[in-house]
Amino acid sequence: MSGIVTNDYMRALLKTVYVSGVANAKKQGSTVLGKVKKEAFEGKEMKYAAQYANGGNFGVNYGAIVGAMDEGVRNVEWTMEPGHLTGVFSINQPEVLSSATDRAAYMKAIANKMSGCFDGLAKTLATFMYSGKDGIIGKVTAASGQTITVDRSTALKMDLGTKFRVVADIADYASATVLTVIGKSKGVITFSGTASPAVGNLIVLNAKGNGVAGPDGLADIIPVERTDDNKMFRGVDRSKAWDNLAGQSVTSADHTGAKMADALVELLKEVKLAGGTNVSLIINDDDYDEITKALGLNQYYFVGVNSGENKNHVTKGMTSLATAFGDAFTGNAIIDPYCPKGTAYMIDLNDFTFYGLNGIDKVINPVANDQLGKYDVESVGDAGIGDNPSVQLNMDKLFTISEGQADETGPTFLVAAHLYGNFAIRDTAACGVCQF
Repeated sequence: MSGIVTNDYMRALLKTVYVSGVANAKKQGSTVLGKVKKEAFEGKEMKYAAQYANGGNFGVNYGAIVGAMDEGVRNVEWTMEPGHLTGVFSINQPEVLSSATDRAAYMKAIANKMSGCFDGLAKTLATFMYSGKDGIIGKVTAASGQTITVDRSTALKMDLGTKFRVVADIADYASATVLTVIGKSKGVITFSGTASPAVGNLIVLNAKGNGVAGPDGLADIIPVERTDDNKMFRGVDRSKAWDNLAGQSVTSADHTGAKMADALVELLKEVKLAGGTNVSLIINDDDYDEITKALGLNQYYFVGVNSGENKNHVTKGMTSLATAFGDAFTGNAIIDPYCPKGTAYMIDLNDFTFYGLNGIDKVINPVANDQLGKYDVESVGDAGIGDNPSVQLNMDKLFTISEGQADETGPTFLVAAHLYGNFAIRDTAACGVCQF
């Protein structure tokens, strides 16, 4: 072995030194998920009401109105059931014992696995927050052999080991082969398994259940397309008043930055008319970049004070993007790479709520971050399980711990974190979606 000390006797005197801690070499989580309101879900289902029309009993001729009275005020009652997501890992006695001290391991095995479980579960919840209960990750943009190419937002949601299926239509899900991500480089995903993906195919998380679904997401609550297939939602026929019961929808004339910006202003005009004057713009980072480039906003230069450490300091780029129409104003855009490319939302975050049967904050808070930064892997800890896991149900209203299959060293325990709940927007008219 080469080195700066070449004398073998002296090399035998030197130690190998390990730097403490475990770095987070993963991508960020969703910048929106941590901002969503959290409320308690109770019962087998929750109902909430909305008034979406006044009826037609108005005019000049009282007699004519009375003679042909309309039904009047229209109300609907939504029925929301909880969805389910889970993350699981195994732990055995040798892993616990051999990682018990800082001298023996960079960190304890159970804390290391818990960190991955919480981060993965939060990122999966973010996927469902946008894609909806079907767990659609994105679409195939190119395919060759055992690789597919996807956009950045889709690649972000596909980690090493992710199980997924590729289908031409969501109805084909059950018959599709389960594939596994075994390699990724930016937007190129290498998978194991047998499949023949084609451009435009849907990439779906291997998460759909029989009778149990993931939570409804923005794609369900504020759909871009309004068809017979999605007119029924939570027991309500939205086709009688799409804009009021499914939010405002605008499609850009083409996918260029200037047209995209025009579409956002058009959407805000529609959202403002429905009372959405306190909405946040949620947009994918690629779309944000394309808009600022097309408008020339990223070409502005801001020169700092020409003295001290800032001497000749130049900044290029955009720190904020807002949309305004009259008095309506979106404020600074929330750039979330988990938001699907080509889709932007205007939502009142005081209304956008996750109703949970258990503590979603326990999963999200340790891994939350804003537009900058990542969570500390070591900060998550063992979530109270400690070094002596035992079979339990509903531990801390979050975990189930069960005995798994025995291996050569002894029994293993399966630790699963469960999230039960659903997303809801009550004032659907005052929010909207834009497709570029």
